[in-house]
Amino acid sequence: TTAIEELDLHACRDGDDWRFRGVYPHGKLNARCRFVIDASGPTSPLVPLLGLDDETDRLRTQSHALFAHFHDVLPWEDVLDELEIPRTEYPFCADRAALHHLLDEGWMWQLRFADGLLSAGFVLDGIPANRGDQSADAIWRTLLDRYPSIARQFANARLAASTPRLTQIGRLQRCLSAAAGDNWALLPFTCGFVDPLHSTGIAHTLSAIERLMPALLGEVDRCGTLAEYGRDIPEEIRWVDQLVALCQQTRRVPRLFNLATMVYFAAATTYEQERLTGESFPRFLACGDATRSIAREIESIASRSLQQLSNGSESRSPDDGDGDNILNLAEQEIAATLAPINHVGLCDPLARNMYRQTEADKMS
Repeated sequence: TTAIEELDLHACRDGDDWRFRGVYPHGKLNARCRFVIDASGPTSPLVPLLGLDDETDRLRTQSHALFAHFHDVLPWEDVLDELEIPRTEYPFCADRAALHHLLDEGWMWQLRFADGLLSAGFVLDGIPANRGDQSADAIWRTLLDRYPSIARQFANARLAASTPRLTQIGRLQRCLSAAAGDNWALLPFTCGFVDPLHSTGIAHTLSAIERLMPALLGEVDRCGTLAEYGRDIPEEIRWVDQLVALCQQTRRVPRLFNLATMVYFAAATTYEQERLTGESFPRFLACGDATRSIAREIESIASRSLQQLSNGSESRSPDDGDGDNILNLAEQEIAATLAPINHVGLCDPLARNMYRQTEADKMS
């Protein structure tokens, strides 16, 4: 396998084949193939030739992003120590995980590499309107000013050479109508994208490759497998959208948000079990009628609870227990609804939202 970077590539059909021509800093590329797998993402040279419908409007999530790589960002656990916030119950080091900060405007990701380099970005609600003269730097500074603990992390931060300036992206969400045909297949990131909230990108790609390879190696019916794959990938993108939208809906009520994340973890661990025990590779995150129905029912419970909390917010006194009663009932109902796909002890009040292990049992 040869990786070619900074390639300006053009594709065309040649009978039943594909032809590619491109230039890059050190040479030219001319290639011909019978089958192509496109992992190029939203800048694909192939997609414009396929006549696919843009089905982004079917996605409910609406968010945009601002991000870069940084050096010298103070670890979050150091900030907690400075604030004398105990972390003895943490099941692992927060800075060695995908660290997410929930904000009024959206959320922030922090991904720290072994050498200390940090990928950090804000995912903000909505589709950005014309911001006029407001630069990416100004937006970043405004957000840090609103959150002193995050500002403390970035007090001495400097942009990495790999990203010398902040990158600002409009709406993140996109989805095409199909992911495969007779002589082509799109990996998930080329077919569509929702949001990085659940870090589904790499796992979805690997899941897709597992399902494509048997068809390309002649181990299964190629036409049937490609047709199924072509339908499944867009449906799985919409499933991720449903999971993210539920979290987006509940983000400002922490107890409901915690329950919303349990739907994702239940789907992920159910998928793991299906993959380990099944004869064929399952759809990503156990995507199917049963899991999606459970998620819709939980979404209905969350919507009702949010409405009840909103209706009583003006008349309720600070000592009124109605809010707790609403959330207690929601927790009970959501736990019961999730039970058919909860194989790893999620929604456990004794865990206090600190789960040391949620992976599926590899021996089952």
